[in-house]
Amino acid sequence: GTGLVETPALHPFLPGLCRHLLGEQLKLPCVPTWWCGQQKQLNMVLSDPQKWVLKEAFVRGARDPIFLGKIDEKSRTEALDRLKAAPHRWVAQEMLRLSTTPTWTGDRLEPRSLVWRTFALHQGGSYTMMPGGLSRVSPHVEGRVVTMRSGGISKDTWVLSDGPIATRPVAQSQPIIIRPARPPSAVPSRVADHLFWLGRYAERLEQTIRVLRTTLQRVSGEVTEIQTRELQSCLTLMEEAHLIPANLAPADIRPSIHELINDPKRESGVRQLVSSVRYNAAAARDRLSDDTWRLFNKIESDASPSLPPLKVSQALIALDTLILDLAAFSGMQIENMTHGHGWRFLEIGRRLERAIFTTPLIRAATIAAGMRDESVLGPLLEICDSTMTYRRLHFARPQLVQTAYLLFQDPSNPRSVAYQVERLVERLSELPVDPHRGSETSQVSRMQEILALVKSPNLPAWAAAQHLAAEALPEICTTVVEQLESLSSTLTENYFSHAVRKVR
Repeated sequence: GTGLVETPALHPFLPGLCRHLLGEQLKLPCVPTWWCGQQKQLNMVLSDPQKWVLKEAFVRGARDPIFLGKIDEKSRTEALDRLKAAPHRWVAQEMLRLSTTPTWTGDRLEPRSLVWRTFALHQGGSYTMMPGGLSRVSPHVEGRVVTMRSGGISKDTWVLSDGPIATRPVAQSQPIIIRPARPPSAVPSRVADHLFWLGRYAERLEQTIRVLRTTLQRVSGEVTEIQTRELQSCLTLMEEAHLIPANLAPADIRPSIHELINDPKRESGVRQLVSSVRYNAAAARDRLSDDTWRLFNKIESDASPSLPPLKVSQALIALDTLILDLAAFSGMQIENMTHGHGWRFLEIGRRLERAIFTTPLIRAATIAAGMRDESVLGPLLEICDSTMTYRRLHFARPQLVQTAYLLFQDPSNPRSVAYQVERLVERLSELPVDPHRGSETSQVSRMQEILALVKSPNLPAWAAAQHLAAEALPEICTTVVEQLESLSSTLTENYFSHAVRKVR
């Protein structure tokens, strides 16, 4: 489609292509762009890097552009090293000053960067430009990238006439008889891909928020020996979830959590994950109901306010609100979405992400509990929303084997790894079979093998011998995660190759 023409690597060659193919000049010039795969152009960029913006040449929108004149010396050197290592993968564009528009920010007007997307209709062998278009406004005063993914605001732009427009009655026509029909099960590969990642990012967002909330609850309040030990256990779980670096100093805990909640550029942070959810949802817009979109708008709004680092109570309220929003999304996708292949890919993404996120936490908790530190089990149960379930079943403080069974093997617990794997077996068995690859059959077989691995340790029999679980479970968890991540790659290869038009 038009994605080929939009590839940044073609931009430097469009004027020449237009003259060669059409015998005319471009009516709207491109931003001055140079493909760095040519030695002369590469040398020109390297001679004065601060005037250029680097973009990936062949993957449009994959990552934010690099403004070489707006980053520190270390980051600039790293970017230029990547450019020199593979110059053909990059284009350089001249830095442009974007237009601005007055934008109301809640208490005052501020100038914000503006881009305007126009549209043309093909009619009668030619194109007609539509009046108006879609305007996008930067969320920041100094914003240089204006996209929905970066938090931009989009509004329809109307071109007003000089006076009233005469209205004409619409010609009456015979009603068209449309017979009821089942929705087609086929889903474009691109849409299936976005729904899969919508499920993964939504689940990753929820799990990240649960880890942050559990940790924040130990940061606030009276400092006791139990709370101190549980806080240290929470940091262990945050490390396992790749949210903080190892051996984080106590003084850095609150700033790190604040950054994870509020910084839109923080990798794996709440704001970045919300942007990823929104991006993938927008790419599959026609598969989601209006109420679901209202919910996405609420999630984006609830994740936006900046919270002072020291106001833990406000942060906890914000995280509670987001968890309820995401629970509502889970209900929406079950009740408001037709259960075709698109829904199956979304569900596969959610279940896969929950299993991949939870299993390493169980592994870390098992290792800690095996070293006679069971303070990690309470926070783990809380993250998995299974505290009350454990209390109802055992009427006792958390112990390793009982906790591991509830979160790893219990098929009736919607938060357990076994539950996720069983749902994955069901959803994968409902996907279409590729007669040339037998992809569905092999994937189901692999999931059944993973399920057998999850159920292999006889945890109930180890209740009186906790050390057996501490010795065997970490290795099993590691293997399960590796197998699940391998399955994700296989799904991408089998179903999300966009050369294949539809998943049927």
